[in-house]
Amino acid sequence: MASTRRAAGFLANMGSSHRRNVIKGRQTMATLSIPVYGGLARGGSSSSDEDNKVDPDIPFRMPPPNNGFGNTPNKAEVYANDELWDLLQIHEGLSDQMNQRQQDTKSSAVLPGKDPGAPSLHDLVLQTVQEMDDTASRDSANQANQEEDKDDDSSIARAKDSIIAIASDVDGTLLSSKQRVHPRTEAAIRKAVSQVDSSNNANDSGHKKLQYFFPATGKTRKGALDSLGPEIRELLSQLPGVFIQGLYCIDSNGNVLFEQKLTAAAVEKAEILAEKHGVTLLGYDGDSLYSNKGGDPTLCAEIHEKWGEPKPTSISSLAEHANGLHKILFVLQDKATLTNTVRPDLEAMANENDATVTQAIPTMLELLPQGCSKALGVQKLCQSLGIDPGTQLLAIGDAENDIGMLEMAAIGVAVGNACGMAREAADYVMDETNDEGGAGAAMEKFSPLGR
Repeated sequence: MASTRRAAGFLANMGSSHRRNVIKGRQTMATLSIPVYGGLARGGSSSSDEDNKVDPDIPFRMPPPNNGFGNTPNKAEVYANDELWDLLQIHEGLSDQMNQRQQDTKSSAVLPGKDPGAPSLHDLVLQTVQEMDDTASRDSANQANQEEDKDDDSSIARAKDSIIAIASDVDGTLLSSKQRVHPRTEAAIRKAVSQVDSSNNANDSGHKKLQYFFPATGKTRKGALDSLGPEIRELLSQLPGVFIQGLYCIDSNGNVLFEQKLTAAAVEKAEILAEKHGVTLLGYDGDSLYSNKGGDPTLCAEIHEKWGEPKPTSISSLAEHANGLHKILFVLQDKATLTNTVRPDLEAMANENDATVTQAIPTMLELLPQGCSKALGVQKLCQSLGIDPGTQLLAIGDAENDIGMLEMAAIGVAVGNACGMAREAADYVMDETNDEGGAGAAMEKFSPLGR
C-alpha cells in the first residue's frame, strides 16, 4: 500500500495534461510496457543517437500486434521526455508492490481455470490514474454543488431583507404532534407580535421590522386561536388571518375581507358519496361546525377534543343548512381506503360540481369551492394589507394544502416534518420538525426577527 501511495504521489505531480495522456495512451502504454526507457538518463533529457540506444540491462518487451488500427505510435510521438521521466518514477514506486505480488502468486496454489498472474504494471498505473481522476471528478461535483448552495443561500439572504410579513400554517407547523406550541415557536410568535405592534418600522440599523404576522390555516378562526393556547390566542386575536383553507379571511378588526362557499349541488352530492363509503361529514360555516345524522359520534367529538375546533352541531342533512358551507371534511380512520377509494370518487364528483379536493391531515379529505385554496386566501389578505407576497412574504407550512402558499411567497419554508410535496414546493426545508420548534427556527432564520 505504501508503494501505491507513492505512485499516487508521483501521478499527482505529473499534472492533468500528463495524466490525460496516460488515459488516452492505453494502447501506447501497452506498446511501451513502461519498462522501456531507451537511453533516457535521470535528471535530464536526451536527443542524441547515443542517448536513444536501448539499455541492455533494462527488460525490453515487444509491442502488441497492430490489430489493423493503423501504425501504432511510439513513445516519442506521444510523450515528451519529462513525461517519460514521470512514468519511470511511477515504475520505481510500484516495483516493490509488483515483486511482492509476483512472489505471493508463485507461493500460492493456482486453481484450474483461474488467472494465476498478478496485475501488470500497465494495469496498476491505469488503475491509479483512474482513481485519481474519479476523485478529481467527485471533488469537482462537490465544489459545483457547494457553489450552487451558496447561490441559493445568497438569494434567500437577499429576499430576507425585504420580508415584512409572515403567514404560518397551524396544525403540523405552529402546533406540535401533541397539539402544543413548542417553546421556541412560542417565543418567535411573541417576538413577531411585539414587532408588529411597534409603531417604529425601522430598527437602529435601518432594516425594516416585521409589520404583519397572521395564521393561514384550514381551521376555523376560533379553532385556530383556541388551539394555540390562551396566551397566544390573546396575542393573535387582534391580528388578521386566513381561515378554513382560505375561504374565510378577516382583517384585524374581525371584518370579513373574502369568503367563498360550496354550491348546493356539491353539498348534496357530498352527502350521497359519504353514505356510499361510510364516511363521516363535517360542514364548516364560519366558526360553526355541523355534522349529519350519519356521522360517527367518536369522530365528531374528536374534531373538538383533539383538533381544537368548535363542537359540531348535529343536523339531519348538511344540504338543509340554509346559510351554505365554506367546506366539508370527509373523515375516515382507514387512511388507505380514504386515499385509494374515497378520494378518486370525491375528485370526480368535485370536477362536476365546481369544487376541488385537498388534504392537510391523513384521516381527512377537504372539499372546497373550485379555484379556492389557502394560497388564494393569503393572496387576498396580502392585497388588502398592501403586501407583495412575491417579495415581502415568508410562508411556513407542512402539508399538501400549503403548497400554493409556499410557492407564492418570497421565501417558502417547510418544517422538518413536512410531506414530500410541501418539501418540494418550499425554497428551504428546516432540519427541525414541529416537535422541535421548526416554525420558530424558520422565523428566526428568514425574517426580521433574526436581525
